[in-house]
Amino acid sequence: YVTAATPRQGIEAMATTPVGKLGFYTNTNDQALGGGAGITFHQRLMGASWQAPLPEWAVFRLMWLGARDIGAPTTVEYDSMGNPIIVPNPVAAKSRGDVYGGLLNVHLGKKWHWSSEYAWSYDNANLSDPTSRTLFGRAWRSGISGNPGKAALSVAFRDVSANFGNPAN
Repeated sequence: YVTAATPRQGIEAMATTPVGKLGFYTNTNDQALGGGAGITFHQRLMGASWQAPLPEWAVFRLMWLGARDIGAPTTVEYDSMGNPIIVPNPVAAKSRGDVYGGLLNVHLGKKWHWSSEYAWSYDNANLSDPTSRTLFGRAWRSGISGNPGKAALSVAFRDVSANFGNPAN
């Protein structure tokens, strides 16, 4: 849940310390790939994580990802001669948001794995509108997978609230 859904060029650094692994991410290319009215916004992504120093069979990580639209969006129109003109985009709305989460992975022997993640988000989809509210959302997933004999078994549960959002989407 705490991930940039669109691939971005960026810098990711991680330091291993006695208290765990500390990670940081920021994008270097602020243009998102894809399309849509707001795609021409420049977007600043930043993230951080902490991974607890646990044995190999377990992983516990706390994460944060924040995104902010910066600058003004533009679109391309054409003059009467067919030459492209870059003009302000009146449709796109500036937004910002943050998502926080925790991830737990536990290897249960050689053939079984349990994974659980809980995340919560705060998103405002239109900073230009004074009536636009910052929405709170939450999401939880948990599942177990493994191999009983020669078969593969996977059971998962997901619960995502209506207002959960990833600000990098």
